[in-house]
Amino acid sequence: MNEDAFWQLIEDCRPTEPDPEAELLAPAVTERLAQSPLSLVKGFAEQLSWALYRLDRKVRIQPVR
Repeated sequence: MNEDAFWQLIEDCRPTEPDPEAELLAPAVTERLAQSPLSLVKGFAEQLSWALYRLDRKVRIQPVR
């Protein structure tokens, strides 16, 4: 799974109503992945890991205010 496919899956599972804590998004993504081939699940996990790594690096690089 490439990064575009990762974000498209997230977008496809996004609820129509506000979901600030992802309480609806997380189960929708889980359900979609549960019905997908293992290779897609692994690709999603790799992309999620990479996205979290980049987010963590971004937070650490910003100066403390």
